[in-house]
Amino acid sequence: AQVWIADERGQRAASRLIVDRGRCASLAWSPDGKRIAFVDDDTRIQIIELATGRITTADNDGSNIGRGNMGITWSPDSKWLAYAKYFPNQLHRIVVWSLESGRAIPLTDAMADASSPVWDKNGHHIYFLASTNVGLGSGWANTSANLANPSYGAYVLLLRAGEATPFPLKSDEEATAPPAKLDTSAVVVRIDTAGVERRILALPIPVRRYTDLFAGPSGTVFIAERVENAPGLTLHKFTVTDAKVDVFVRGVQRVSLAADGKKMLYQSGDVWSVVGTDAPPTPGKGTVRVALRMQLDRMAEWQQMFDEAWHYEKDFFYDPNM
Repeated sequence: AQVWIADERGQRAASRLIVDRGRCASLAWSPDGKRIAFVDDDTRIQIIELATGRITTADNDGSNIGRGNMGITWSPDSKWLAYAKYFPNQLHRIVVWSLESGRAIPLTDAMADASSPVWDKNGHHIYFLASTNVGLGSGWANTSANLANPSYGAYVLLLRAGEATPFPLKSDEEATAPPAKLDTSAVVVRIDTAGVERRILALPIPVRRYTDLFAGPSGTVFIAERVENAPGLTLHKFTVTDAKVDVFVRGVQRVSLAADGKKMLYQSGDVWSVVGTDAPPTPGKGTVRVALRMQLDRMAEWQQMFDEAWHYEKDFFYDPNM
């Protein structure tokens, strides 16, 4: 596989970054524009430094299950990567990798299956999903996994020690001071690893069949839920200040948010829409007309398919010397 960088308007020639590194999945561009992270076909997280072309291996998932499923995502200050890593007990943990030290640090409990980490834009929190009843569903090769129906809860991890809970207890006796506002004037991510397991809080929402999280503007996160007998996914919006969750849109197949979290592109059926994330979209709002045509050279297409099939055999064969 190859990684190329192109002008989004197509006005400049594309430049090639790497060649023959196997498959490159889950490409993630750092917010400062200096690096791209991806997962190769050996489930290694690789970091490309754009100015020099230097490639660094950050971590290894340790299982081919991680291809395309690690959910690598950069912190707002481009100094950390967060991802879900597969461990020997067949459960995932949320891990952060430091650009400064090169260390990979697990943050979540080894006995829960955690996934889909996203950073709050304020740089103080990580949201993620976790299940304690994944059970037989953790084994991908077991037919019994087909019957597993695990549920997931949504959680927030406070990265700094001593930081006030975003969900203070309410008293009916006297008014309490609101939690101190976070300083977000200059986002600098600091992770205090000591006692981090005691700073994981469940979002005050029901445990359900959640599948993915998406970071919205600071203090908000979007939660995708698979509802039985309903088409697509139901997308919920959770707001930390109100500790409240509301349905944002139903019947969604794909979702992508802008870097600042203020705009959303989503697919519902055959319709694509671009909407603001401040309020649920009205039907028909933001519809994007898609009329794409592709000219195919069938002989060239067949040659590409033939070559790619053998390339896959080489990339995924158990013996790397093939």
